[in-house]
Amino acid sequence: MLIQKILTHDFIYQKFVKHFLKNGFLKTKYGFIDLSDQHPFIQSLIFWNVYERKEIRSIKKYLNSSLDIIELGSSIGFVSLCIASLL
Repeated sequence: MLIQKILTHDFIYQKFVKHFLKNGFLKTKYGFIDLSDQHPFIQSLIFWNVYERKEIRSIKKYLNSSLDIIELGSSIGFVSLCIASLL
């Protein structure tokens, strides 16, 4: 929890994360995501690859690519982006 608090601190956001956003888009290992209307805290979590990491770990472990996938309540779409990149 302390590491997350440090990584999402405004100083770290201003010095590192903010410079990787291009017109509100951030390139992740799963593809580009529009974070223009997201709080810097969320942008930082995604940048440092800790946003919904337990969900993504489960997806990588249990996703059966031969099945059709429907995600309900996709929030900002980061998990959907992960699923799409794995299929």
